[in-house]
Amino acid sequence: MAARALEFGVTLRRPGGTVWKSTSANRLLLYAYQKGGQNAQQNLLTELFRAHHEKEEDMKIF
Repeated sequence: MAARALEFGVTLRRPGGTVWKSTSANRLLLYAYQKGGQNAQQNLLTELFRAHHEKEEDMKIF
């Protein structure tokens, strides 16, 4: 999977074993869509994806 992701310029890191609830992130994505449409939602989704999968940031802050 990591090799396939690299073909699209995405570096996947192995998670530290913690699984976060995504409810807040999903609400934030809905809000972005309601305020700015699909482009705003996609931009936010891309940043959330990078934060989680590339930077291994703590997703429970969202």
